[in-house]
Amino acid sequence: MDDEMIITNHNKQQQQQSSNNHSGSKMIISNSSASLLKSKNHLHLYYHHQNNNNNNNKHGHHNMKKKHHTSTSSSSSNNPHLHQIWIENKNEREHWDKKIEFLLAVIGFAVDLGNVWRFPYICYRNGGGAFLIPYCIMLIFGGLPLFYLELALGQYYSSGCLTVWKHLCPIMKGLGYAICIIDIYMAMYYNTIIAWALYYFFISIGSLINMELPWQNCNNEWNTPMCRTMQHRRLVESSSSSSGNNNMTDPKTNLTLVSPAHEYFFNHVLHIDASSGIDSLGTIRPSLAICLMIVFLVVYFSLWKGVKSTGKAVWVTALFPYFVIFVLLIRGTTLDGAADGIRFYLSPKWEHLYSINVWIDAATQIFFSLGPGFGTLMALASYNKFHNNCYRDAIITSSINCLTSFVAGFVTFSILGYMAKKLNKDIENVATDGPGLVFIVYPEAIATMYGSVFFSIIYFLMLITLGLDSTFGGLEAMITGLCDNYPNLLRRHREIFVAILIVFIYFCALPTTTFGGNYLITLLDTHGTALSVLFVVFIETMAICWFYGTEKISQQINEMIGHKPNIFWRVCWMCVCPIFLGFIAFASLINKEPLKLGEYIYPEWSVNVGWIITSSSLSCIPLYAIYHIIHKRKINEYIIITALELETKKNP
Repeated sequence: MDDEMIITNHNKQQQQQSSNNHSGSKMIISNSSASLLKSKNHLHLYYHHQNNNNNNNKHGHHNMKKKHHTSTSSSSSNNPHLHQIWIENKNEREHWDKKIEFLLAVIGFAVDLGNVWRFPYICYRNGGGAFLIPYCIMLIFGGLPLFYLELALGQYYSSGCLTVWKHLCPIMKGLGYAICIIDIYMAMYYNTIIAWALYYFFISIGSLINMELPWQNCNNEWNTPMCRTMQHRRLVESSSSSSGNNNMTDPKTNLTLVSPAHEYFFNHVLHIDASSGIDSLGTIRPSLAICLMIVFLVVYFSLWKGVKSTGKAVWVTALFPYFVIFVLLIRGTTLDGAADGIRFYLSPKWEHLYSINVWIDAATQIFFSLGPGFGTLMALASYNKFHNNCYRDAIITSSINCLTSFVAGFVTFSILGYMAKKLNKDIENVATDGPGLVFIVYPEAIATMYGSVFFSIIYFLMLITLGLDSTFGGLEAMITGLCDNYPNLLRRHREIFVAILIVFIYFCALPTTTFGGNYLITLLDTHGTALSVLFVVFIETMAICWFYGTEKISQQINEMIGHKPNIFWRVCWMCVCPIFLGFIAFASLINKEPLKLGEYIYPEWSVNVGWIITSSSLSCIPLYAIYHIIHKRKINEYIIITALELETKKNP
């Protein structure tokens, strides 16, 4: 029965089970039991006793999960242990069809566009090979413990970012709602970046007709007098670099020269020249709006059936990028100047290790690369079987993620070395990160290669699949959290709920496809996710490791995988991780610069709007805590009043 919780004592088990069959909502509490909350949705809670020599694998047939052992008596070695078992008897939770699908989903989420456009540049900027030292230290002591912790909690409780707090620290459930809001903001702008890549992909396919990419020359309607091909720019004797744009000044005309790829991206794809800033977004670009719609359609049909559909999609979206990275690595290392680029990438500059900014960049890169705090790791792990080895999964997936970033650096700097050679410039004047790298530098380099159309097609398809994996994870975190919290309303009608959610986010994201949409994307990226998620994970870690306790977490992991985490993990969770997160958050606030995009500085009102966006998610934490306290107080008052009424009736 859905509302029934039976806690049996080993001395009275048969009698209590028999009497319980006569009452639909009866709760029998044994002398040695702990106080437990009664499940109102879809879970039976009961204590099952067994002797020390019993094998505890019976729950595997019914998706039961063993929570913790408690001794019923300290005076006898033969006393049985009590095991708290959770059984989903309706709306039964699905599982991954294959273990590899879970691993691919986690790898796909962690390995995103940032591995391609951010890590190589961060590595070069902070001392090349020397940067790998702080990077690995931050991985081992900060990123990996957080990664492992979220996988373990999601798997143990089979819960998303909302319902898991009922078991950990109910007053902190607002963290789950904050994560859901952050995931919406991320989906609003991240999918637009995927739509850019999709637009390039369609244009590349269309270029198969004449075998010429539109950003190869300056003879198009969107080009300006400043546009010059690579060959022409190479002839310019004095050049000045402008980050990400390959800009230089012609001494004869005093014009700032730009590449065809630069003008194609800004003047044709984004049409940003038609907007003067965030206060004049302009109209929606139909081509980008259609591409964005296609992206959301792909996302919907990958998520609508849960892990059954997602597990099939990740075979393509998670594996295809590695094929393209391998192809580009082979092609890139054969280009003229590639060796110079790779040498520049790896050459250690040991003096950088004395700079605090290098360590801040290492910590920040690890944190945002592995992605704890978005609820995704918890959601994906919640569909694992109870005895899955989440420790091994954490080591494998985080290692693959970091190795991918490192290999992507070889691809990036082999191409940057080639570009520097072609332009007769220093590599540092070509190197850049962010959209400038993937939508300007890469496309221009590809346009000069033999078979440019083919390489362009697979390159932009790689960007699409890299982005889709991450958006799958972000939205699945929110969907899983809400479906777990409202199973009767949402889980039973998941397809309809996901459709409504996707349509809602699509319309919210449409402003990012306007002429000035890029200004909005930068605002959402900075204030919608980057700042918010840092504070969410910091509070989350404190709540779990200090309020709930690492000893309980260790015991639960022992029940799942057969051994407790060693002292290293417990120390990291208790001390190192909070310091790690506090270090990043504090550094982000101290080093915060005025919000700008290129040379454009955001007006004060837009920055204020940004802080409102930040507070919209973070405010969920104190607001829910207040609600929880008030709600609990009302329940306690009701219990007291009811008890008094019953006592009055019994003793008139």
